[in-house]
Amino acid sequence: MRLIGVLLIVISAASFGAMPIFAHVAYAAGVTPLTALFFRFAIAALCLGAYQAVRQRPLPQLKNLRTLMVMGGLGFVLQSLSFFTALTFATPGVVVLLLYLYPTIVVGISIVVLHQPSSPTKLVALGLALGGTALTIGSVGDTQPIGVCLGLASALVYAIYVLVGERVMQEESPIMACTVMITSAAAVFGGIVALHGVSLPTMAKGWAALGALALVSTVVAIGTLFTGIKLLGAPTAAILSTLEPVVTILLALAILQQPITLPQLAGGTLILTSVMMLATGKELD
Repeated sequence: MRLIGVLLIVISAASFGAMPIFAHVAYAAGVTPLTALFFRFAIAALCLGAYQAVRQRPLPQLKNLRTLMVMGGLGFVLQSLSFFTALTFATPGVVVLLLYLYPTIVVGISIVVLHQPSSPTKLVALGLALGGTALTIGSVGDTQPIGVCLGLASALVYAIYVLVGERVMQEESPIMACTVMITSAAAVFGGIVALHGVSLPTMAKGWAALGALALVSTVVAIGTLFTGIKLLGAPTAAILSTLEPVVTILLALAILQQPITLPQLAGGTLILTSVMMLATGKELD
């Protein structure tokens, strides 16, 4: 089951890693970030709702239903908005690097607040993953303080809903839980775009990108993430998720013809090393 959990988190990281590429295509077709976020969650909610209607699965327990609605309508929305707004005040390198502080936050909260046991292997893997993330993302450049604050807020919110998700997933189906969270996020973003308006794609590839954002970077990414969390626990899943920037860099090379630097190759190697340490499950002396 451990290897299945690792595979699921790798799939999640790859799906999330493709998100900047899909967003780049959507923005080139005239879509604004708010519109992209609305269609991302709305299409995903429709697909998952149809799936649940066919399967006729019961809704989560009332206490968990409320938690999941807050996770989606507040957690997903705050994390997405803070991340995309931070990009207007800081370079993408700064924002992504700040976001990938979340594994440290998850492990720290797990040990200090939740009193969960750690291990030398997990701590070494965390250090390798963080170092690899820094090298993979590259130069952070100049930034404004508000960009740093928003980037840190994005990481903190992400860490919290990963930890809350770990508890809820022990009692609920991950797919049903994701359906509730994504539908709640879609409803909130629907209200936001109703006030601010939408900017529809001007080209077919823009619609294709929005569909990919919804199906690949939302349904698949979030579904496999929380299923993996159920199997592995939040700290291990968070560290494994640092594969995401590696995937982004490789896709940028393949699709956008953006070159890979030696530091990025070194960073990717460190991240893959941390993944192998966690996948084998061998403890350090």
